[in-house]
Amino acid sequence: MNKNFKKDSFWVGGKFTVLEIIKNAKRKIHQIIVHEKNKKVLDKFNFKNIRVKIENDKFFDKLFKKDFDIHQGFAAEVEKLEKIDLISKI
Repeated sequence: MNKNFKKDSFWVGGKFTVLEIIKNAKRKIHQIIVHEKNKKVLDKFNFKNIRVKIENDKFFDKLFKKDFDIHQGFAAEVEKLEKIDLISKI
């Protein structure tokens, strides 16, 4: 579906999930997709160097396979976080 999808990244959905990811300085965000009905939320955030796109139901149905209906019109493509070796931290 997304030609630019990177193998070290994945999609997450949900309004509060995506909004919390934006606040996390350690999280690399490739892009944020917001449903056209949620455009007003965009004005409340500073997205700096994050690509933001407005999409419709068809996009979200395709991305989340229709059976995943808890995206609330918000999606983010994020990079995986670096794994931490907890044993070496002790």
